[in-house]
This record gives sequence, structure tokens and C-alpha cells, in this order.
Amino acid sequence: MPVLASGCAVLRFADASGSAGTVHHGLRVCASGPGATQCPEKGNIGADATSGSRQLLLGAQIPGDVSAPATLVSDAPQPVTLSQSPGYAAELQRLQPAPRGRRWVGWMSPAVTYAAANAAQQSMLVGADLRLAARPDGSPYPFPTVTAIWVVGVRNVAGDAPADRPVACGGSLTRAFQDGPTARNAVVCLDSQLTVTSASGDLGVVATGARASGRPGGVAVLPFVLRGRNVPAGAVGPVLVAAATTLPNAAVAVTPGALAPAANGDVVARAAVGIPKGASPGAYPVTLTADLGGANGVRTGVGTLTVLRRAPGGPPARAPRRDGGPPEGPPRRERGGVRRARGHRRPDGAAGGRQARAGAGPPAEGVGDPADPPEGARAGGGHVPEPRAGDGAVSRHGQRCGEGREDRGRAAGGVAGTGRSSRAPSTGGSRGR
Repeated sequence: MPVLASGCAVLRFADASGSAGTVHHGLRVCASGPGATQCPEKGNIGADATSGSRQLLLGAQIPGDVSAPATLVSDAPQPVTLSQSPGYAAELQRLQPAPRGRRWVGWMSPAVTYAAANAAQQSMLVGADLRLAARPDGSPYPFPTVTAIWVVGVRNVAGDAPADRPVACGGSLTRAFQDGPTARNAVVCLDSQLTVTSASGDLGVVATGARASGRPGGVAVLPFVLRGRNVPAGAVGPVLVAAATTLPNAAVAVTPGALAPAANGDVVARAAVGIPKGASPGAYPVTLTADLGGANGVRTGVGTLTVLRRAPGGPPARAPRRDGGPPEGPPRRERGGVRRARGHRRPDGAAGGRQARAGAGPPAEGVGDPADPPEGARAGGGHVPEPRAGDGAVSRHGQRCGEGREDRGRAAGGVAGTGRSSRAPSTGGSRGR
């Protein structure tokens, strides 16, 4: 049975080490006495350990942003489990308050039988892994060292002093206190104290810049930073990274899939999120997880993907015509200018913008061609300047001016091939074209 010294137990330093995000403190708890396997130090009460049923009390004052394990297990000569004791931590804080930014954690063992003559029970090794807390932005623990103040105490267990009674230390941590009606109810809450300082190294996923937006059907890329600070050489191998999002049916890929962390510096992983075509607008978290391996645990960072509204579609639909014809809309541009909207017809029934067929009859008297008025004509009719013969100009209907001109008084019936109809003579005589 390992040591649970009655009356006097002392602490000795065993080891301290660190990895990424964790510091390890090793302590040796030793019974006071003259034996070869005991410790000569007498502790605060100045007495040697005596045989009996005992409980071991172990406490640590640590930084407030460092977490402690719920249980501790001794390594030798046989395991004893110590469980967290909020009552013991409260008594430590009451009688020896932790300064601002620090706190007490306490553990207590079950009742065990200790024999002062048993050489194998005179010491045991206890190790504690203290985990460093990441900053709110995901960056690693900012301080280069972690200091813990370790304390040890013991109390008797008897019929009127059960193992499950509340922890009471009296008015002093370092003096023996009778916490029950008889002398068997004895406790000393702090018989020995030891300060351990160790280097702290850490990695963190920083997501302050992991912001991106995109529209349905697109891809958004969020950069995440794996930041190292005081990471011991060889403490962490390649870090596997993966990402996920709450956006339904979204595919996420991370590049690269593994990172080589820097001892003091940054490496970047990019999470590409494929936004489904039916995605609803809104903000969605994207979480990147970095697996540091083994006892180092994982680190996570959360970015934000903003899905925008779908971009407007094609041109607006054209309104239907009231007469049931093809929809009206802006004229279509073609080579050579603007063509009339498809389906438009002239009042005389001919297709707008096209030449009249050769031999077509004239329109009714006094009715011109409103779709193709003569160039230069004034409202209400007027003189149309005739081009000079031989100037070679080509009219808008393909006829060369000065070639094949007909007399102004030629009878109605049209000129074949000109695409123009002559006006019918009125009672007042012929009018100019």
C-alpha cells in the first residue's frame, strides 16, 4: 500500500516537461521518518509519520486559464486514485487566497492503511498534466512558462471521522486541527509545499481572418492560421486538418490536408466551401479542426461564410401585345442599324421596311407610304430636292439617282423595280415626289 503518512508528509520535485498545449509536473510524496525509504524532512508539524488509516490531500495553485485533470493516479509502488475535492480547494482559498488570475485545485484519496514499517509504502510518484487554454481568438497560450504551487496534507480516518466528512482545516493550514469530537479527528491541511515552474509551448487555430462570402453555385475560400508559440522541437508531428460547415449539402475541402507547425510562427490552411445552388442566404459557421496527435489533443477555429442572394437572371420578359400578336419589346440590333420589331406591318399590309414587289398597284388616292416617307419631305408634303444627274448617288431603295427617272406626270401604276409608288393625279394637277 502506498504512503499516506499520518502526521507528516512532504513533497519532493520529480520532473517537469511540456508539449504543445500541455505542461507536465511530476511530484514525489514522501513520509517523514528515519527509514531508508522515508524522507528526513519533518514537514510543518515537525513529526514523523505513524501507522493508521489515512487520507492524502493534494492541492495546486495554478493560473486561472490553465485546466487541471479531474483525477490523479500515482505510479508507484501501486496506483492510488485521487479525485478532485472542491471542499479542500475552498479551504485553501479561505486560508491562503490565490492572487488575482490564479486559483486553487484540490484532490483527495480514499482511505488507505499506512504502515510505517513497510518500506514500500514510504513514497509514491504523482504526475499531473495541466492543459493550457487557448485565447478567445484561437491564438496559443501567450506566456512562456507555467508556475504551480503544490501542497500536501493528511487526515485521520476512524469510526467517528469517516472518509466522506467535509474538509475542515480550522484556523490555519499548517497546524494540526481536530475536526471532530475526539482526538482521532485530526487533520493537517498543508504539511509541505513545493513550487514548480516549467516552459509552456502551444499551438492554436486563429480564425479572425476566416471570413468569406459567395452566391449559390459558387465557391468561397476561408483562410485559417495555425500559430505556434514556444513549441518544443519534435513535440508535434504533421498536423492533420479538416473542416466542416452547417450549410446544408455544402462540400468542404481543405488545402493542404496536413500542416508542419512552426515553433514560433504561422502556417495557413484554406477551406474551400462549395455553395449549393439552392442555398438560402445567411451566415454559416465553418469550423477547422487541427489534430495535434495523442495527448496534445485538437485545436479548433470557427470562421464565417456568408451566402449572398442569387444574382438577377436574364433580361426582363417582354409584355404581350393587346391584339394577341408577338410580344412587344425593344427593337433588335442587327448589322446595318435597327430593324423594326418582328411582326410589325405597314398600314397597307406590306411588311415594314421591305421594298414593294414589282408591278404592285398604287395605294388609294392621297395615301402615301407612312413607313417609308421620302427623305427630306416636310410635314404635309413639300418640295423634294432632285439629285443632279450623273452624281452617282444611290438612293435608300437602291436606285441610282439620274438613271431611269420617269416623268413627273406619268400615269399611276408604279415604276417596276423602284420600290416606290407614284402618287395618283389630283384635280389640282401633279405634285412633286
